[in-house]
Amino acid sequence: MKNALFSAAFAAVLVAGQAIDARPSQEHVSSPALGLEGIAWTASRDEEGPGMPRLRLAYENSSNEFTLNATESGFGEARRNLAASGGQVDFAIQRDAGTLDCSGRLRAAFHGRGACVFNADPGFVNKLDALNIGWRGDDLLAMALVDADEALVDGLARAGIALRNADEVIAAAALDLSPEYLGELKRAGLPWLTIEDAVACRAIGVDGTFVRGLVEAGYRPSVQQAIAMKAVGVTPEYARNMNRAVRGQGQ
Repeated sequence: MKNALFSAAFAAVLVAGQAIDARPSQEHVSSPALGLEGIAWTASRDEEGPGMPRLRLAYENSSNEFTLNATESGFGEARRNLAASGGQVDFAIQRDAGTLDCSGRLRAAFHGRGACVFNADPGFVNKLDALNIGWRGDDLLAMALVDADEALVDGLARAGIALRNADEVIAAAALDLSPEYLGELKRAGLPWLTIEDAVACRAIGVDGTFVRGLVEAGYRPSVQQAIAMKAVGVTPEYARNMNRAVRGQGQ
């Protein structure tokens, strides 16, 4: 059972539109089908004003919506092809975890719908298996949609964070839980982090600046204390004032 902080962090990911299911941490499935069909796509744009075009991908009971801007990794072909004035359209979305091959019809630029087939990347699957990261079925699609990549799982492993299952990979990618972020927290003064701690810190906004501020104010917070202080709105300035007040009372 995940602790309350980890559950809260996963709830933050759900708010961002990412579906994450609880499952045993050591589940390991090495050879389910690597392809998925029945993924629907819908392209749309605000009817009024120059709204940014959006692409919605839906599979079974979950969906993800992406803004088709220049910063969204892997969506370049989709942006170009969906800008056509109408008719048949094909495009691919490529991520480390696999590729979505999509086709359908446009009524106008960025207005249309169709279907996609997802094919997992065997190299990415082998990486998960080599690191003993449990996964099953549509986990690979979910990892592709949050742009989980080999650099993430490798980097976290080198940083001492052993991801155990697809839920943790999805959360780490959705929250941009990079090795650099973990290093920043540790250099700022936080002790050793577990994946639960790291996800909770990222979800609630604990960063190196916040931790250094607490340390400079005279505190040596544990991970749980830093999370709790951030959650109730404690700032480094407030912590300094409280410390001064306590010292003053002791004089």
